[in-house]
Formats: sequence, structure tokens, C-alpha cells
Amino acid sequence: MAALARSFAGLGALALAGAACAQQPAYTLALPLQGPTAIPSYATSSEIEAIIRHAEGAMKPGQPVIVQPIHQFGSYTSFVEVRRGGWTAATHPDIELFHVVRGTGTLILGGTITDAKPGKGGNVSGMHIEGGRTIKVGPGDVFYIPAGTAHQFPAPDGELVLISMHIPRSEASAQP
Repeated sequence: MAALARSFAGLGALALAGAACAQQPAYTLALPLQGPTAIPSYATSSEIEAIIRHAEGAMKPGQPVIVQPIHQFGSYTSFVEVRRGGWTAATHPDIELFHVVRGTGTLILGGTITDAKPGKGGNVSGMHIEGGRTIKVGPGDVFYIPAGTAHQFPAPDGELVLISMHIPRSEASAQP
């Protein structure tokens, strides 16, 4: 887990788009602050676990997802996502990187959002994807979602905990 925290710290972090995501006040990390933000640029595995516990405790009954920031570096911010229910399909102008910490679920990747509605910052969301690839995800899995690619976690098998990062496409050096 410490190697994972270091690898995400090295990448920077991400800005999870979508006002629909419930972002709660951040868990306060013990490390010194870096830069003008209140989010440190490094988090230990025990601090990641504390953020996960904080997020789980902050979830309201029936709330499908909660997002907690881990750290920020420039325009990159990484997050812990705790998912207990289905969530909307989306596309973002950013590249996304996910790591499954624990739990299992399904990811629908690619295809077309059939009931697409434009959102803030170039995001698009809806409830259904047609023609996407269905992928079972579990602990240790890492997946990359290119900018503009439809994706959805329709429902986890219980609880799915992810570390996520949005990488602004304009700042990414290359995208396949």
C-alpha cells in the first residue's frame, strides 16, 4: 500500500469531475502541507486507510458514493472513492486513472451514453451505456480511462473502494 501511495504521489493527483459526487470535508493528514492547498502531496498507507474509514463513516444511508481528497499537486488531485451503489455513466475531458483498493464490482467501459446530458466543465452524464465492454474489477486492478471515454460502475458487489486520479488532458504528455 505504501508503494501505491508513493506512485500516486509521484503522478500528482486528480480533480474528480461531477458535482453529483458527494465530497465531504477532508480527513486531516499528519504530514506537513505542501503549497497553497490544505492537502499534502504524500500520504502513507495508514493515512489512506484513515481516509477510507472517515469516508465510510461520513456516508449517509442510501448514498451511492462518497469522494474524499487525498493530496493535491498543481492541477492534479487524488481521491479515495467509496462506492456502495450504482452511479451514473460519465465522460470527462480529463484522463482518469483508478486503482481498486478493496471490494469487487463491474466497470462498463466505452460505448455511448444513451441518455447523455451535458454537465459542468465538459463532463457528460447519464444512466445507461450502450455498446460498452463489461469488466469485473477487484483488489489491485488498475485501469486507465482515456479522455472522452464513457464509463460507469453500475453497482459494486457490496462496497468498492478506489483511489482515483483525473489528469487534465491538456497537461498530459501523451494519450494512446
